[in-house]
Amino acid sequence: MARIHFEGLNPIKTSIIKALSIVLLLSFILPKTFSSLSIKIRALGFSLLLIQLFKRYFHKNYIDWNKNMLIIKLNSFKDKSINWFEITGFELSDSTLIIYTHFNEENRFDLQNIASEDIEQTNQLLLNSFTTT
Repeated sequence: MARIHFEGLNPIKTSIIKALSIVLLLSFILPKTFSSLSIKIRALGFSLLLIQLFKRYFHKNYIDWNKNMLIIKLNSFKDKSINWFEITGFELSDSTLIIYTHFNEENRFDLQNIASEDIEQTNQLLLNSFTTT
C-alpha cells in the first residue's frame, strides 16, 4: 500500500528556508580567498531552494494545505489546487475521492493502493475544513 505525504503549509518555515537560501545564494560577497567555499555555499543555497519549490514532485501521493487552500496529488504527476471556500462537498470511498466545487466541477482523485489510515486522515482533514470555514 502506498502512503500519502501530508504537509501542512507553514508560512514561517517556508519563509525561513527561502530566506536562508537567498542568503546562501548571495554569498558571493565572501573574500576571494574563499572562492571554492563560496561556490559550494551558493550550490547549497540553490539546492535548498529547489527542494523547497519542487518537494511535491518527489512524492507520488501528496496533500498540502494551509488556511486558504488545499493542494492534492494522488496517483498522478499533476497536482490540483483548490481553495477551501470553493469546496461545497466531497465523497470519499475506498477507491475514489470526489471534491465538489462552487463551479459545478468534480475533482476526482484515484485512491487505488492508498493505505486506509491515509484515506482516514484525508477524510478528517476535509471534515475539519468544513467545521472551521
